[in-house]
Amino acid sequence: MKTFSTPTARDWLRGWTLTYIPNQDEAERLATQLHTHLEVNGLDGLRLSDGVRSELENVMGTAQDENARSPATVVETILSDHLPPEIAEAAAAPLAFHNLNQGKRTLEVDVEQAMPPALAATIEKIIRAKITEDGAARIQTMYEEVGPEGLRRWLLSSN
Repeated sequence: MKTFSTPTARDWLRGWTLTYIPNQDEAERLATQLHTHLEVNGLDGLRLSDGVRSELENVMGTAQDENARSPATVVETILSDHLPPEIAEAAAAPLAFHNLNQGKRTLEVDVEQAMPPALAATIEKIIRAKITEDGAARIQTMYEEVGPEGLRRWLLSSN
C-alpha cells in the first residue's frame, strides 16, 4: 500500500516553476536554483499548509504582482544600460527569445508574458551575464544597417 506524504514547500516551488516554465527539465533546473530563496527565508523543509503557501507566494511572487516583468522587459532594461531606447526596445523580445527559447536549454516561455519577481530576477541574472559591450555594439550596428525588422531576424538566427 502506497503512503502519500504531505507536500513540502519545495514541492510547491516545483509546481510554481512549472506554471511559468513549460519545459519540465528546465523548470526543475530553475527550481533547484530558486531553492535558495526558500532556504534564506526558512521555508525549505516546511510542510505545506495554507500559511506556508501564503508565505511562499509572498516570497516568490506571482505574475500578477506589481513588480512582475516579462523576459522582454527584463532584456530591454538591461539593453537600456548600453543602447538608445529605440534600439533596446527593438532588440528586447527577439534577444529574450533567442536566449531563453533556443539551444539545448530552452525554457519554452512566452517572452512577452509577465513573470513573478523572483523568476524575472533570475532571468535577469542569466541574461545580464551574456550581454557585453561588444554585443551591444553589434546590435546597434545591425539596427543602423538593417532597421528593426532586420535586427529581429538577425537576433533570432544568430548563435
